[in-house]
Amino acid sequence: MHERLVKAAGTGLNAQGAGASLGDIAEAAGVGNATLYRHLATRERRIEAVYDPRVCARRSCASLRAGCSARRSRPPARVRAYAEPPQVAAWHHAVHQAAAPLVSAAQVAGATRPDLDVVELVPLTTAVARAGSPAQADGFLDLLLEGLIRR
Repeated sequence: MHERLVKAAGTGLNAQGAGASLGDIAEAAGVGNATLYRHLATRERRIEAVYDPRVCARRSCASLRAGCSARRSRPPARVRAYAEPPQVAAWHHAVHQAAAPLVSAAQVAGATRPDLDVVELVPLTTAVARAGSPAQADGFLDLLLEGLIRR
């Protein structure tokens, strides 16, 4: 049953974002709201259940969590106002680790601006993913890419 709940939560999160309806997720899993609530009570727990296995499939999450905790003891000023759970910090670290060599290779190839940094790129792409409706995402992505391409 847990696998059905996680699968339904993933479908809901992918279609509706973090605000996916508890009722829709429960219905898709073929259970009542109370059953979903017993297993995945909070929005954070649903997000973690869906995305943690995907991130951890590529990285050692235990070492990421330990490393992120140490590195995030004093976050930059622009981040201090937002306290993210340790799991999210581990996911961010994994994304940064995966993206850094790609950005570097694109810079060496002359395909992107030489001053582009993963620390800037990841929040920008996240903003595109969250902004507006899915129909608007392509236009936002085009605008973002135009700014990243080396002139």
